[in-house]
Amino acid sequence: MRQLTQKGLGPARSDELLTETLAQIRTLQGEIAGLGWDDLDGFTEVQRLARVARLAEAMCLAMRRRQESRGTHMRSDFPEETGEWQRKQAVRLNGAGLEIHDIALGDQPLAATL
Repeated sequence: MRQLTQKGLGPARSDELLTETLAQIRTLQGEIAGLGWDDLDGFTEVQRLARVARLAEAMCLAMRRRQESRGTHMRSDFPEETGEWQRKQAVRLNGAGLEIHDIALGDQPLAATL
């Protein structure tokens, strides 16, 4: 997971790279869901891996939504900074899925987009 996220979720990215990374993360999530355990330590480790994979998925989805370059975070397919992205994104776990809300600076969440 570390190698995947370092390559796919680093500061230089594109939609193609993020789409490929998201597919790989979701494949790993399926593999993690199929893992068994023999004791509490094994259960704890499987749950830790599942949380790490869910966090990586949330990061990747948020990165795909931001269609601009800002600071050291560069999108090769969107090389310019735009005023449109003067906001934050909040990710929330909702049942089995993720919701991403846009938050204008200084405001409450605007709208769910997933």
